[in-house]
Amino acid sequence: MTANKLYAKLRYYNRKNYLMLFLCTVLSVMLITSYALIYLSPTVQNVLPAGGDSRKQAVMIFAVAIVGCAIFSTYASSLFLKYKSREIGILMALGDRKGQLKKMLFSEIMLVAAAACAAGLVLSFPLSYGIWRIFQLLIVDTREMGYQVQGAGLLFGVGFSAVLVLCIFLLAVRFINRTNVMDIIYEQRKSEPIRDVGKWTGVTGVILLILGLVLGYLVPVAVFKLFHFYMPSVWNVVYLLSAAGIYQMMTFLAVHSRRGNHPRKYYRNLISTSMMRFLGRQTVRNMCVIILLTGGALFAAFYLPVTIMGVKENVRNNPVDYLFTYPSGQIQFRESEIEALADAHQIKIKGYQELPSLNLQVDGYEWVYQKSGKVDMIYHDVAGTSTFFNAEDLSVLLKKTIEVKPGEYRMIASVPTTQADDGLPTLITDPVTGEQNPVQYVGTVEFAGRFFNTPEGINTCYVLSPEDFARYDNHLKGADRNVTVAFGVEHWEESYAFAKNLKDEMINRYPGETVKDLMDRPIELSPDNPELSRSWAYYPLFKPLQSQDYMKNMAVFFMLFAYIAIICFTAVGIIAYTRGVTIAVNQKHVFVDLERLGADSRYVDRCMKNQLRRIFIYPYLTGSIAALGFIMMILYTNDGRISIAEAKATGINLIIMAGLGVYLFLVYAGTCKKFRAVIRES
Repeated sequence: MTANKLYAKLRYYNRKNYLMLFLCTVLSVMLITSYALIYLSPTVQNVLPAGGDSRKQAVMIFAVAIVGCAIFSTYASSLFLKYKSREIGILMALGDRKGQLKKMLFSEIMLVAAAACAAGLVLSFPLSYGIWRIFQLLIVDTREMGYQVQGAGLLFGVGFSAVLVLCIFLLAVRFINRTNVMDIIYEQRKSEPIRDVGKWTGVTGVILLILGLVLGYLVPVAVFKLFHFYMPSVWNVVYLLSAAGIYQMMTFLAVHSRRGNHPRKYYRNLISTSMMRFLGRQTVRNMCVIILLTGGALFAAFYLPVTIMGVKENVRNNPVDYLFTYPSGQIQFRESEIEALADAHQIKIKGYQELPSLNLQVDGYEWVYQKSGKVDMIYHDVAGTSTFFNAEDLSVLLKKTIEVKPGEYRMIASVPTTQADDGLPTLITDPVTGEQNPVQYVGTVEFAGRFFNTPEGINTCYVLSPEDFARYDNHLKGADRNVTVAFGVEHWEESYAFAKNLKDEMINRYPGETVKDLMDRPIELSPDNPELSRSWAYYPLFKPLQSQDYMKNMAVFFMLFAYIAIICFTAVGIIAYTRGVTIAVNQKHVFVDLERLGADSRYVDRCMKNQLRRIFIYPYLTGSIAALGFIMMILYTNDGRISIAEAKATGINLIIMAGLGVYLFLVYAGTCKKFRAVIRES
């Protein structure tokens, strides 16, 4: 028999190992490339604001997925080499030259890896299209949700594949370059045991996990507020403290066992704990990867409820059903026209009001960013323009008395606060006469709605006393004035058709074919353009549209973050399943010996489940709690509180966590079934 025929028979006999390496590599490349195709597509890139939090979060979580899938693939290749070690070692002991075996091994690995990467790249297109179509069918199908891909996504996938092949190749080189034949022969039986650790390991792990998250997120925020200094990007290295903490926690949970006050429990689990220690380092590394992917998946999934519940809560608390603002002199709808359109839809209007507002120049600070990270705050007596309302008009709109004396002003905010911000105006300049008047900030006016379609958290609207407002209003030109129309309707939830008709007519009547967005970029002025709802300051703010069209306007955001979660959830299930089956293969002889020594099937099952529970439960709980704690920390630092909407979103996030638990339980059940089949194979 020739060497080639011998190698072919060995490949056929070990075809399951080749298939495992092939499928794991295909999965990693397919998941990462399909996401890259979606994320780098023109559709998503045009929607995500440059430098915005959504883009940063998407990149951060995607990086977690890349690291997890890369580790998963290299782990699969290391398993393949373990299974391959025995036959390579025996062939070397029988006289085969290392150079010949090296050529054979490298050609096999390169062929499998290259074929798997090519298959993953090809399959990423139908996968990304299928996921996209599912979101179109389940959420919304608009022109904004058109499926588009470009070469950047494919190039990213090719680059990831190249790095993956290089990692696998380096592992193979390291494996075959060993000079000791016996080491290669017994590589399959080699383990990385961990000795028992004390309680301090678990406690230190928890402290490091929390410390890394707090230092990584809160310290840069505090340093900027106190010293106007941006921490350098190298500061993100402190997040490695959390990684070290996770490793210590998993080491403690995987192998710690003491007789203590429960000797019966200790002796009952003694064998399974000892088996876990025997494969400790390998198992702990897999548990850490599962935690990483679980945390990333849940963090992406948590974005959706927080965003949706925030919008719903604002709509519910907004006292004004219909509100739109337009520049003075560009009258779009008169009251009689709005009433006529309402009558056509059998809608009754109530509390119609027109509120004038003034665009006045205010002082402020210009932020100058230095290369060192220092932010210089340069004061300008004319730094920009802000909008001011009359206290009397706003009192009528909000149905509460708003007291503002001459020389004072209040800020319109969705959250009441008494703490003045150093960046608030202290000087108002009349844009016509140039006259400058000092003003004093005296608090906020709570209003859950908005007068302009500006990003959440940006407050540029203020309230003046009637005397000050009249003084500025007497000689301002039309370009420096706005008009806000506000009214209510009976049963606004049932007025969607009227709201949509009114919105479409308003956009059609607005002069020009394009308008400037919030970043001063031109966007198409069309009723069917959902980008207007995110980027046009004068987009009408109608509660029926905000309530029902939000999912349509934010569909790309939701699809992106949900897809990240799908990638991570998929990888978590496969990694946990693979690790469980690997333990069964490596420890099969131990379970067989236990049965020969008289252990019944219940005891063997208990030993099996005790090990698998550590792989599934501990990483799931750690990743879930870390992700939930991190998102809660972000929500609290945004405005110093947890709002009702955020509390409701947290409840939904707990349901998502429970859903992931159910998914992992199903994977666990399948792993148990496969585990039993492996240890009972003849």
